[in-house]
Order: sequence, then structure tokens, then C-alpha cells
Amino acid sequence: MKKIIFTIVIILIVAAGVYLFTKPQTIIQELPQPITYTEHADVSVAQELGAFDYSQDDLEALAKECGREIDKEKIQQVISTYGSSNKIIYNFTYAKPSQAPKSYKLTILPNLMNFTDIEQVKEIFDVCSAGGDAYPTELNNEWLIFEGSCGTGFDDGSGLPNGCLKAKELINYQF
Repeated sequence: MKKIIFTIVIILIVAAGVYLFTKPQTIIQELPQPITYTEHADVSVAQELGAFDYSQDDLEALAKECGREIDKEKIQQVISTYGSSNKIIYNFTYAKPSQAPKSYKLTILPNLMNFTDIEQVKEIFDVCSAGGDAYPTELNNEWLIFEGSCGTGFDDGSGLPNGCLKAKELINYQF
């Protein structure tokens, strides 16, 4: 009986360790800080570290959606370069009553392929559909910034502001 209990305890410890080391981490001070932003009482900020999660199929679908020629060799190079990298995700959420969406999202990847202008980034990562959450927006030598959509412009008639747009305006990030 002791052997069974001991085995169960070991399994639970291992499972807890796997969970803690693989789940996205929120508000991690040790993360690089590629942007600065104005803190505001009406906007909460959550920061996560996540894995690069585009597959070859995802990038080919983006190219097809945008009417770009699919360059399988270039896509494979991107997948192999970024495959084990992480992304930093900022969610800025407007705290007051508002229309959806309430959060403004920025996703930041390291500039591992040394892109020099945003058009190069768009050749691989551009999103051509409305309502996406990672449109290539800015870059520098170290980082690529992808911006989430603040919706399609739908007004629910409430007279309330779009929370995402309000959060974006209030935090005023700098890169």
C-alpha cells in the first residue's frame, strides 16, 4: 500500500512540475521589456511568455489568404529559425464599461531573421482577414511587433467606447 501511495505522490509531483514549466507565465519581471507604455488606472496589463506557434501550414494559409505566392523554402527557413523561440504577449484590458473587444493585444517576437523593413515581415506573417490578432506593425534590430485588431468597427448601439481602442489610446506604447 505504501508503495502505491509513494508512486501516486511521485506522479503528482512530476505532473505539477510539467504543468508549471509549460504553462504561459503571467507578469514575469525577468522577461525582456521590448516596449514601454504609459500606465493608466483604467487599464490592466497582463504579460505572458509563449512559444512560437506558427506551423508551415499556418504560414502557407496566411500567404494564400493574402494572395501571395507560397515560398515553401522561405517558410521552412522561418519555421526552423523560430521553432524553439518564444514570444511575449501583452494584453491591455480596459477596466471601465465598454463595447467588445475590451483588450488590446501586442505580440512580440525576436527579430531572429534580421528583417530590416516591415514589408519583409509581412511577406511571411501578414494577416489579410479582418479581426486578426497578430498584424505585423513595427520592427527594430531586436524585435518584431504584431498588433491585434480592435474589432471590425461594429457598434453595439450602447454608446460605450470600444474597450480595445480605449486601452490602446491610454497606454500609448513606445518601441
